[in-house]
Amino acid sequence: MEHFDEGNRVNVYLDLLNQMEEVGKGRFRDQDMVAVLRNVGFLEAEIQNYTLIHPITTGDPESTTYGANVFAVLRGKRAPGTESVVFNAPYLTKNGPGRRNLVGIATMLALAEFFYRKQLSREICWYALTKYSASS
Repeated sequence: MEHFDEGNRVNVYLDLLNQMEEVGKGRFRDQDMVAVLRNVGFLEAEIQNYTLIHPITTGDPESTTYGANVFAVLRGKRAPGTESVVFNAPYLTKNGPGRRNLVGIATMLALAEFFYRKQLSREICWYALTKYSASS
């Protein structure tokens, strides 16, 4: 059995995310996160923009939400596309406006690096919601 004991790597990624936010003036840029994922070992890392027209954010049926997900796939050695492990971490939390989940994302990056080194048989799918805005 393998044990994840990579707290030092979480701190390295947390420092990196904080630096990325400084460059992005309070938010990290999607293309910077894609570059980090590719450095970790995810050759397939992309940005997915979306538009959601739904009253979920403001209660207004005419509200529109725009956002982007950064996602990446690390292909497994055995039977690619048949077994996957999915990780997801939002950039902003539900616990108040502007509260960021940098520790969660840093932990996911350290886990991704750990799994890349172990060359697991399953695919690893990584998702992070990186920007989110609502307008009526």
